[in-house]
Amino acid sequence: MIDVETVIRGQLSKLDPLPATLSGDWDNVLSRVQWPAQTRRERLQLRPRRLALVFVLAATLFTIASVGTPLGAVIERGFNDFSNWISGSPGTPVSPAAQQKFERQYERRWNGFPKGTQLRELLRTEVAGMTFSLRGFRSGDSFCLLFTARGPEAGGDSSSCEPISVLQQAKEPAFVILADLNYGQVGEPPNIRMRASATFGIASDGVKDVIVSTTDDSVGHALVGSNAFLFVAYHPAFGASVNSVKAIAADGSTVALPLAVFPVGDRPIRGPRGIERKVRGGTIGWLERHEKRGVAIPPDSQPEHDIRRIFGATALFAREIQPDPADTTKFVLALVKAKGKAPLPPPVNVPTPGREMICMGYYTGLGGSFNSCSYASDVFARGPIGNWETGDGQFPFLNGFVSDDVHALDLYLADGTIQKLKITDNIYTTTLSQALFPIRIVARDKQGAIIGNKVIEVPGIEIP
Repeated sequence: MIDVETVIRGQLSKLDPLPATLSGDWDNVLSRVQWPAQTRRERLQLRPRRLALVFVLAATLFTIASVGTPLGAVIERGFNDFSNWISGSPGTPVSPAAQQKFERQYERRWNGFPKGTQLRELLRTEVAGMTFSLRGFRSGDSFCLLFTARGPEAGGDSSSCEPISVLQQAKEPAFVILADLNYGQVGEPPNIRMRASATFGIASDGVKDVIVSTTDDSVGHALVGSNAFLFVAYHPAFGASVNSVKAIAADGSTVALPLAVFPVGDRPIRGPRGIERKVRGGTIGWLERHEKRGVAIPPDSQPEHDIRRIFGATALFAREIQPDPADTTKFVLALVKAKGKAPLPPPVNVPTPGREMICMGYYTGLGGSFNSCSYASDVFARGPIGNWETGDGQFPFLNGFVSDDVHALDLYLADGTIQKLKITDNIYTTTLSQALFPIRIVARDKQGAIIGNKVIEVPGIEIP
């Protein structure tokens, strides 16, 4: 008898119809797969359906073993897993009209989500005269949440896509995706309060309640369902923010969820300090040589429009790089010669006409744009780690590019773990929990010597 017997029973029950000589009884199955010694010829004469059943059982056990390690601690505490999110079936399908609107908005973009992506209805509530709704979907190697607020002072919508590996490697039964989305103000000084504040995330099957605490000493219960949770505070104190989120299972088990609270306090900066070999003035050889890495940018794509809008001219050379074929995230590296006085993304604000620049664009299915530009002669003047960019939210992205001198990138996280960053055509990208900041990026050459070292204490802020 093993812990996952009920799971195996469930998998076997799906093999319907079975041959008349077989049943769904577990002891019956064991008696048939644990046969006595046979000759090779006798084993090869097994009936195909019986052999298939053995393979299905073996595959089931292997799958459980492969995912059991990261989720085992969660299951033991009375929680289940994120199977609905991993399979892309949380909640219920949205209406046909909503699905068509979603397809028009996202699927038809140059970098839109794959055809057939199904939008799912998760949670909806009304607070402070406003309607809040949470929807989600699975796309390739990512899961995404779309949050909308309608009503007075609603502002814009919020969205977030995170790698599915976050769920496959989960140690917690739920995750906060975005926190403290504030809407409007009510009252008069000195009694001003916010109209509403929203925090949401995803939850495993076994989560029955989510308790949210804030800095104004208030405690509330989130709306939980469809493998998600949504907490909307009514008229919270001005400036109040979430400082604790706990998930509770049906048996009463309680787990504190990772949550980035600022300031970060005394979380350590891990990893080696300094550099072992100085490298200055590196290059991205394939970009300078106009080597056709990745694919060409479609002439009607958003990057092409961005290049014309930002630079006032077509780039000298630009290529689209997609590090993960299963992910809609794409990058554009462009070599551009400035001609006009149009403002550029930082660190170059007003370009000098005639000077060449290296610019990086970051695009997901939810949108994107060029986010960093540097003069080609300056981009690696301080070291081999070039421009980088981070996102916001509880799971910000970290993107950037490096010179050809870099052979490997190590990411040292606040919890003591080390993440190896994959480099694809000089570009690196990853997604991290803010609870793992501060982080250190260490670049190494082919001999393993440290040639670049940067610290990011919080997303968007670099320590020289």
